[in-house]
Amino acid sequence: MTDEVITASSAQKLIFPKSNWKIEWQNAITDIRELWRLLQLPMQELITYDIPHQFKLKIPHSYIQRMQVGNLADPLLRQVLIAPEELLQVSGYIQDPLHEKEVTLEKGLLKKYAKRLLVITSGACPVHCRYCFR
Repeated sequence: MTDEVITASSAQKLIFPKSNWKIEWQNAITDIRELWRLLQLPMQELITYDIPHQFKLKIPHSYIQRMQVGNLADPLLRQVLIAPEELLQVSGYIQDPLHEKEVTLEKGLLKKYAKRLLVITSGACPVHCRYCFR
């Protein structure tokens, strides 16, 4: 056993040894049919999830490779796949549940807590997650 300390940068090199994020981003999957094909999901289920919607699908191949082939209930897949339930109107739902409009000082700068600022440096993310509010 070694006493080597693993830092964030050395851990990233172990996980993504030759990853180039720009290439990953350019080649990310944006078509649900392609995602279905790669994961060998049941075609009869595609119609349930192929919903024209304002939520975009963008998933890097390195993320897809961590998903379980053939498993529509895979947790990583569920993070990025729109569900039909998301389109249902729910009583009490509001567009800004975190009340960020009230705490936005200017675009990209939020002050929700006395000694904390949230700086949003980019509107882009390598994965479009279903739970994210950005």
